[in-house]
Amino acid sequence: QQQQTKSKGLLHAALKDNSNGDNKQVTSTLPQQGKCLTSPADPVSNNGLDNAEGNLIVHENDVLKIHSSSVHAPNLSSKRHGVDSGFIELQVIELLGQGTFAQVFKCENMATGQVV
Repeated sequence: QQQQTKSKGLLHAALKDNSNGDNKQVTSTLPQQGKCLTSPADPVSNNGLDNAEGNLIVHENDVLKIHSSSVHAPNLSSKRHGVDSGFIELQVIELLGQGTFAQVFKCENMATGQVV
């Protein structure tokens, strides 16, 4: 099963480990995982999802599924086919930057096609 996390546009989302009951979800609905965008790329924690710096290891075409209450952007929709799932799915296009506390990705909202 492929780990996939996707986002398009300027979006900063704080993702947390599920074992603490928080809201990080990784989906594997896409057929082709692209190149790894996170550096370092070696998995060391969180069941192989995070690197030594605690960053989620993200690849091109990964899909990030984030609860809409965690996103502070007025134009991001969690509606797909007219039904509000409560989650926003973002497909990762590219890495825009990586710093001490975050990674920033250009992503596409899978429900609307909007680049964020």
